[in-house]
Amino acid sequence: LLVQNNRFAGQSVNAINIASAQATFTLRHNSVSHTPSVYNHAILLGNTSAGCTVEGNRVENTNGTACALLSMNTALGGQNRVFNNMFKGATYGLWTTGTCNGLRIDNNSVYASAGVAMLFFASGAQTIASMRNNVFHGFSYALQRDAGVTLTLNSTSHNALYSSTGDAALWNGAALAGIPALQAASGQFANSFEGDPLYFDQATADLHAYAMELDAAGTPIAAVTDDFDG
Repeated sequence: LLVQNNRFAGQSVNAINIASAQATFTLRHNSVSHTPSVYNHAILLGNTSAGCTVEGNRVENTNGTACALLSMNTALGGQNRVFNNMFKGATYGLWTTGTCNGLRIDNNSVYASAGVAMLFFASGAQTIASMRNNVFHGFSYALQRDAGVTLTLNSTSHNALYSSTGDAALWNGAALAGIPALQAASGQFANSFEGDPLYFDQATADLHAYAMELDAAGTPIAAVTDDFDG
């Protein structure tokens, strides 16, 4: 399944919803402008078992979550790769929940206008294979790990974090005031940066970052050969 070069606007529930897929699929270069209820998601991917690619999408949800990943695993092979996207949500930019493995979340720009940019939500064993070169800008926190989540982070580095109101992360119920505290709590986030990424236009989900500190601050990833603009 390939969903590519589409524009989704005005859906009342979820703009894209793929559930229980037993074959790999790709979402690429789509534009989503979405205003459902606070509990809905612009993109909802759930209970998949053969991997997927979510690449180069520009996603805005003015009430709920931009992209939600629910129980994403690779029991039938493949990888779950989410890269080079711009995700703007109100409550959350990007969240994971349930039992997830093989998640590779790299080179994304994420913004939550009234909540948390990246949320490890509720419960489940979640294994992140890679989380590098992302920009997470949240209103309350850049990152949140709920206490019920058994989280394993691998290759998590070179991320930029920023909260509009204070602490960078909420980790197992504890507010963490900066990158050193997050590194101590997680054992990850080497070479990461805390500061305003200066997104070009948050109102329209144009999340190109203009902060000078982010210029050439990422690390090469072999599977990611270009950026959002190609």
